[in-house]
Amino acid sequence: MKYCEKCQAFREDKFAFCNKCGTPLVEREEPVKMQPADEGGIVCSNCGTVLAADMRFCNRCGTPVSQPESIQEAEPEPVPQPEPEPVPQYTAPLPEIPEAPASQYTSPLPEIPPMPAGQTAPAPAPQGKKPNLALVIILAVIGAIVLFGGSFLLTEYFVYHVTPMELLGFGSSEDEEDEESDDAESAKDKKKKDKNKEKDEEEDADEQAAEADEAATIVEAEPAPAATEAPTPEPTPEPTPMPYVWEDWDLNFNSEQSSVDDWVKSCRKNKGHYKKHDYSDTYYYTQDGNPVIIGAKKDVNGWKYNREYVGAGIYYVEMDDGYQTTQKFYFAEGKLFRVIDEDGSVHDYASPGWEDYNEIGERLIEEREALMDDYKWRNN
Repeated sequence: MKYCEKCQAFREDKFAFCNKCGTPLVEREEPVKMQPADEGGIVCSNCGTVLAADMRFCNRCGTPVSQPESIQEAEPEPVPQPEPEPVPQYTAPLPEIPEAPASQYTSPLPEIPPMPAGQTAPAPAPQGKKPNLALVIILAVIGAIVLFGGSFLLTEYFVYHVTPMELLGFGSSEDEEDEESDDAESAKDKKKKDKNKEKDEEEDADEQAAEADEAATIVEAEPAPAATEAPTPEPTPEPTPMPYVWEDWDLNFNSEQSSVDDWVKSCRKNKGHYKKHDYSDTYYYTQDGNPVIIGAKKDVNGWKYNREYVGAGIYYVEMDDGYQTTQKFYFAEGKLFRVIDEDGSVHDYASPGWEDYNEIGERLIEEREALMDDYKWRNN
């Protein structure tokens, strides 16, 4: 028999669901129907307990109790339910999708509806061109070189006053001006020298003519010889001074002068890097507190010319009269070895007349030491 656990009632075997509550039915044996008790109740078939006539389960053992046919209500016949009609399935054919290669994405793309008549498809959006990485790197390197090179050139020009041509080793406009000035001075000196030579020749000719006239006058006015007189004793000649003996000096004068000239040129070129101390009659260019160029104006210490000492020691001294250079003095190992005069003549160590130049050199050495002491005194 089929049994509804919710309604706790048996149903016919032909039903799968309860016709009252719709609960699925289960198989269960139908219990033995109880006979009504004498007192009007029924007796439990399991434990024999007398139960009331309206009870459906034993209140002692829980066994379902079947009502006697005399008092069991007649159950209405189940009304057959119409079977539901099957729902028709959508059987429209699906569009065929072409098979994509295994290496591509195989999801079908949605269909694009056709464009209406008279309307054109929009132009595809332009895609940006991928930049060339190598070209970008090259341009960045060139830009960095231009930036740092320009900064270096500007710094050298405005701070150290060095032109790009000087950095490339082609010299500077100042050097060209110096060379042109030297050439002009040389031409001027040569012209002056020729003029002085002509003047000297004229003076010599005049002196010779005057001597000849004087001799003729003496001969004409010479009186007759007088009586013989006692001979006058000749004066004792003064002793001839011994020539000064110069020590041998193993020094290449030309090479040493070239080195000194290079050093002097470098010092004067870098004047802008030195600190200048300008006083009324002297001036000093110093580097790290040490004088590199010292200048003394004329009339200082009894001189008639301006003097400029170049070098950290006694290396080079230049004299001028305020308009042009008159003499250049070159020193090595603390003593004078060469002098160049205004006319360009060169006088070297131990040459004839060197005693006079050597005396001037010693005086210059003493003056530079005095100027150094004066600078230390002023800056203490």
